[in-house]
Amino acid sequence: MSAKALIFLVIVAAGASAVSWLVATRAVDTLERTTILDVQTSLRAAGQEWVEVRADGLIVRLSGNAPSESSRFQALEVTGQIVDTARIDDTTDVVSLHTDQIPEFSLKILRNAANISLIGLMPDREGRLDILKTIAPLHAEGTLTDLLEALEYEPPEGWRPALAFALDYIDDIERGAVLIEPGRIEIEAFLNDPSDMEDFEASLREDAPQGTDLTISLSAPKAVKSPFLFSAQISGADTLQITACDLNTPVALETLSERFGETMKNVECDIALGAPSPRWIDAIVQSITAIQRVGSGSLSIADADIEIIGPQDADQTSFDAQMETLRSALPELFSLTARLPPSTNLSAPTNDGEITFTATLDPDDGVSITGALRNETARDAVQNYAAALFGNSKISAALEVSDDVQLGWTQRVLASLEALSHLYQGKADLRGEQIALEGITIEENALAQSTTALAVSFLPENIQANVEYDEELKAFEAAPDARMCEKQLGDIMRDNQVVFAPNSADISGESELLLDKIASIINSCIRARFEVGGHTDSQGREIMNKELSQSRAEAVRNALLERQVLGDMIDARGYGEAEPIAPNETEEGRAKNRRIAFKLIDDGNGPVDGETGDDESGEDDTNTSEQDTKPEAEEQGSDNEQN
Repeated sequence: MSAKALIFLVIVAAGASAVSWLVATRAVDTLERTTILDVQTSLRAAGQEWVEVRADGLIVRLSGNAPSESSRFQALEVTGQIVDTARIDDTTDVVSLHTDQIPEFSLKILRNAANISLIGLMPDREGRLDILKTIAPLHAEGTLTDLLEALEYEPPEGWRPALAFALDYIDDIERGAVLIEPGRIEIEAFLNDPSDMEDFEASLREDAPQGTDLTISLSAPKAVKSPFLFSAQISGADTLQITACDLNTPVALETLSERFGETMKNVECDIALGAPSPRWIDAIVQSITAIQRVGSGSLSIADADIEIIGPQDADQTSFDAQMETLRSALPELFSLTARLPPSTNLSAPTNDGEITFTATLDPDDGVSITGALRNETARDAVQNYAAALFGNSKISAALEVSDDVQLGWTQRVLASLEALSHLYQGKADLRGEQIALEGITIEENALAQSTTALAVSFLPENIQANVEYDEELKAFEAAPDARMCEKQLGDIMRDNQVVFAPNSADISGESELLLDKIASIINSCIRARFEVGGHTDSQGREIMNKELSQSRAEAVRNALLERQVLGDMIDARGYGEAEPIAPNETEEGRAKNRRIAFKLIDDGNGPVDGETGDDESGEDDTNTSEQDTKPEAEEQGSDNEQN
C-alpha cells in the first residue's frame, strides 16, 4: 500500500472517531441537561430550591446547605422518584444546628408486599439497626430501599412508643405506608378483605400508645353480595324506611340521596359487587316512585326479582295500572310481582301439606335451615344470603323445591333470616304469611331491628316476636378470651415486676399502678381463674425460699382482692426456687428468677393444662417432698436479702 493511501486511511479513521466522539458527547450532554432539568423542576415544586444539581453521565450530584435535616431528606426522596437511588451522589450538608434546636425527626415505611422503603431521619443509630432487623424477614424475597439516616441524638418524647407500635403492626400491613413522628402516627393500609377493616382499626386504636395522635386510613376491595338486596317500607311521600341496601357504585348512593334524601330513614348502604344490572339504581328509584304514586307499601328487590305489596285500602284497578306502567319502564332483566294485602287477617294454615320454612340459630352449631322454595334459583339465593349473614361454614341447609310455593315467599324467607341474624340464639318459623320469631339477644335494640326487617314483607298482625335481652350473657360474650388475658398478663409482667421490701412480703408503693393494671385485666376476663405464682432465686435455704414465695404470692392476691377482683378468680401459690427461668450462677439470672408470674388454670369451661383447681391453699405436696428433705449441709444459711 502506498504512503498516500495509508495517510488517507488514517485521516478517514480519525475523522470517523471524531464524529463518533462528538455524537456521543452531545448525547451525554442532552441526557445530563434533561436529567438536571427534571430534578430541578421537581425540587422547586417541593419547595427545595436550595439544592444545586449537577449531572456527570448517569450520576446525579446534589450539593448545597439544607435548612434542616427533614429538608435534606425530602430532597433525596424527590430525586429518588426521578432517578435510581444508586445514581445519586449526595454531598449536601445541613446548616449547623444550635445545641438547643431539636431536628425534625420522622420515619416513613412504605410497603408493597416484600418490597419495602425506609425514608427519613431518626434520633438513634442503634434504633436504626433494630428497625432493619425487624423488617428483614419481610423483604427477604423482595427489595429494601434504605434512605433512612440516624443521628446520635436523645429521642424526643413520644418517639420510641410510636416507633415500637409501628414496628409491631408493619407485619400486618402488607400494602400501605406508616409515618412515624414524635407523638404522632399516620397509617394508610390496603386490606384484602373489607370485613377486616373495622376489627383492624379497633385493634390499632386499642394498642396505640397513650397520648399519641393516631390517623388511620384503610381501604379494601368491594365485597361481593349474593343476592343483591334492597328493601324498604314507604309511607306516602313523607317516609322512606330502608331496611336493606346494597348499591353498586357511590354514584348510586348519591342518586338515592338526591332523589329521596328528605324522606329517607335508617339508611345504611353497602357499596358492593354483584348487582344484576348496571341500572340497579334505576330499578330502585322507579319502584319507590311507583309505590309513592299509589300511596304507600313495601318494596323488596332480590337480584332482578322485584316484589311490591301495596296499601290495604288501594283500589285494585288503579294499583294494577300503576304497576303495569312500572313493569314497562323497568330496565331489562328485572321482573315485577305486585299485589295488595288480603282484606282480612290470615290465620296460620293448619293443613298438613302447608309450605313452611324454619331457621334455627345456635351460637356453637351455627344455623340450620329447612323448608321449601319456589325453584333452584330461589334456593341458591337463600343459601347464599344465609352464608353472607352467618358465615358459610356455619350453614346446614335442607331445602326443597316445590311448585306449590306462593308468590312473595322468597322475600319472606330472606326477611326471616335477616331478623334472626340480630339474635344471639333463636328460631324463625315461617308458615304462610305468618312469622314466629323467638330467642335471646345480647343487643338492646335487636328486637327493634328484627321487627323492622320483618315489616318489609309481613303485615304487623302476622308477626309474633318473643325476644329476650340477656345482659349477663352480653357481658360474658364481650369479655376477652381467657388465653388472651393470660397473654396480656404475661406481656405486662415481662417488662415489669411487683417490688417487695428485701426479705419480706411487703409490696412497695411503686407497684400500685402495676397492680391496678393486673386487676383490670383479670376483671375483664369473666369466669376465668388465674394463679399468681411466687418465685425466688436459689440463694438461701430452700424451705425458707418456698415460704417467702408463698407469702409474696398471697400478698399479691390480697392486693388484687382490694382492687375488686373476686376471690374465686385468683389463687396464690409459692414455688420457691423450683422453677428458674435463668441460671442462678449470675446476678442477672438470679434477678430474673425473683418474680411474680400469672397462669390460667380455668378458662370458664373447666381446668386447663391438667389443673384440677382443687388446691385452694396453694401448697404442692408433690413438689415439696424432695425439696424439704434436702441434706442440711447443702442449705445456704439465711435467705439472700434480694429474695
